[in-house]
Amino acid sequence: MKTQCQFLSEDEQSKVHKKSIKILEEIGVKFLSAKALKVLEKNGAKVDYSEKLAKIPREMVDQALKTAPKSFVLGARNPEFDVPYPAPYTGYVLDCGGVFTFDYKKGQRRYSTLKDCEDALRVFEEMSLGSYIWPHSVPDMEIT
Repeated sequence: MKTQCQFLSEDEQSKVHKKSIKILEEIGVKFLSAKALKVLEKNGAKVDYSEKLAKIPREMVDQALKTAPKSFVLGARNPEFDVPYPAPYTGYVLDCGGVFTFDYKKGQRRYSTLKDCEDALRVFEEMSLGSYIWPHSVPDMEIT
């Protein structure tokens, strides 16, 4: 049995794509890496180095979509846990990027703590559906 899930209709996908192109061309994307900006400029993007902003033309996006691999593997340290894309199953990922946590005792959203991340990881580890965890390296810092 093959599970299929389609969140957007073909028409909705087309609308999202058109709006995405408009944003890339007219608003642009901020890149903090000068090296990335140079690569983008070399390949046709309009770059504002002082703003660290690249405006990416439709043709550049179309070319990237044409040449992007149709499948790939996220390699694990242990190949037994490699994750192929597209996958023959629905996988779930914990990206450890939960900046906010909903405190159900207080009924409020607040910044996540290390304990919140640890608790989320414990729950995820107990789920048989989890595919992989994508941790972030974030230094401890005071929130001001």
